[in-house]
Amino acid sequence: GPVPVLPSAQYVKVERPTGTYPGNIVNLGEIEVFDKAGTNIALNAVVTGGPAAHGNGPFANLTDGDYATIAHTTGDGIAFMTIDLGAVKEIAKIVITNRAGYSGSTRMENATVKLLDASQVDVKTTEAIVDAKLKMTYDFNVATPAWVYADA
Repeated sequence: GPVPVLPSAQYVKVERPTGTYPGNIVNLGEIEVFDKAGTNIALNAVVTGGPAAHGNGPFANLTDGDYATIAHTTGDGIAFMTIDLGAVKEIAKIVITNRAGYSGSTRMENATVKLLDASQVDVKTTEAIVDAKLKMTYDFNVATPAWVYADA
């Protein structure tokens, strides 16, 4: 079949649409963003977010390469974390690692991942996450990209 065209973006933003704490929490171990070569181009990238960072979960933990540390939002309002890849880069796959022990929880329910260009204009939004497993993978290399969920 045809080779899928991979999206290019500078920012990878995970967001939940509900605005009331604690139903809006984003609380994750890691987000990895892989290029065609299989390199995690998000490793140690700058992460911003809101409404605020929880004391136990600084946003930098989202890209620190350690699945055991957590990045955690707090406060009312739309919760999000945005990874800045530093420049527009081709993206082949995104892997979200949930906070350990939160598999099956509703904590990532209705979350989407948005790919944004250098001006932070949305170039691609995934469908909502419906099953908060340990690993949630979105592979742009397949003919019909969709979230794939796994507990390991």
